[in-house]
Amino acid sequence: MEKSYFESIQPRLLEEMQKLRYSKSSIRLMLIETNWIINNIEQFQFSSITEICIYRSEIVTKSILVKNSRRWLYSLIQEFFDTGKLSTLLKFNPLFKRGAKYFLQKELRVIFETYHALEEQRSLKLRTVKAHDSSYAQFLLFIQNKGFTNLKSVQEEVVLSFFLDEHKNCRLSRSVCAVIKHCLLTSAKEFEDCFRIAEYIPLPKQKKKNIQFLTKEESQRLHSIFSSSDSSLSLRNKAIAAILFYMGVRAGDIANLRLSNIDWKQDLIVFRQEKTDVLQELPLLPVVGNAIYDYIKKERPASNEEYIFLKAKYPYPPLGSKGLWEIANKIYDSVHIRQETNDRRGTHLFRHRLATALVEKGVSRTVVSSTLGHVDPTSINAYLSAEIDNLRLCSLSVETFAVEDGVYGSNV
Repeated sequence: MEKSYFESIQPRLLEEMQKLRYSKSSIRLMLIETNWIINNIEQFQFSSITEICIYRSEIVTKSILVKNSRRWLYSLIQEFFDTGKLSTLLKFNPLFKRGAKYFLQKELRVIFETYHALEEQRSLKLRTVKAHDSSYAQFLLFIQNKGFTNLKSVQEEVVLSFFLDEHKNCRLSRSVCAVIKHCLLTSAKEFEDCFRIAEYIPLPKQKKKNIQFLTKEESQRLHSIFSSSDSSLSLRNKAIAAILFYMGVRAGDIANLRLSNIDWKQDLIVFRQEKTDVLQELPLLPVVGNAIYDYIKKERPASNEEYIFLKAKYPYPPLGSKGLWEIANKIYDSVHIRQETNDRRGTHLFRHRLATALVEKGVSRTVVSSTLGHVDPTSINAYLSAEIDNLRLCSLSVETFAVEDGVYGSNV
């Protein structure tokens, strides 16, 4: 690419942006970027606009805002380069595919693609495959950037430098380390060196945190929402509260509920879970069914949307899963609970509450796990770690220990 070409198209490109009423800030950014190209293209010897874009947006800046701005600017430059004009829409046509996997070369790329093909055979959710791909590709790209074209000569200290900081503490979570190890072991079916590399990966100790849970008093206050007509919640939010409180459905699944998922004749809610892709069939309790019915008949905007829950403002699009978090906060606020700074909020607390409530009533763990939509029955263990009544049965008395008076206060 020649400097003289950019010098000739720069004024025409800026004039076209002015004609189409692009903002002054956009035109100013384009002027700065094209000036940089004119002043540096001969030094760097770029062969395409895509190469310039990768250098300017991926290499020389770490700012997400700057990256996105430059990607958009170079998409305009490419469009003007190809057609001699610009679109009236401020659309973004990326010039290159982003992600570590697109930068892998030769043997490392073959290792990655072989793993990906084997992983696809497991019928995992698409977002799970993407998450695994991303972690594995970043690890392999790190190895490549260290100067290695394959894994044969990679030693333990190189692998550990990806996972450990300068104080020899693991900078990545246990789950990410486990994912990369799994990817390498999968690749080891075709590439023996992957097994050796997998052995180098550290697995941090699993941390056990104190899980906040809804107390019985908080649960009673939440229950009052459905027994009182004085609730400050809208009918939509009250219906969502009923699904959360009585059914423990995940936020994403509530947002994805469609009118066709409700079987009013059989009193059932049938839907495919977003997280596990497993079909879930739950009884439609009267308190839940009535709340959903009231919202649909009395408050839901007239719409052709199949989704049950819509946003309250025009043009009334479907309510996303992120909106469920805000609604959960409104539910807590309506009964004046979870008001302290460090109090856990959100929708997941309702799943904990339902699990512990069912176990307290003697429902088997298998049934509880099925009700919550778990594929792995052991997933319920994390929920039951906060079941305080059963935890008290495991406590040990301190009466036989020599404890000085006053250690626990004068009232003990």
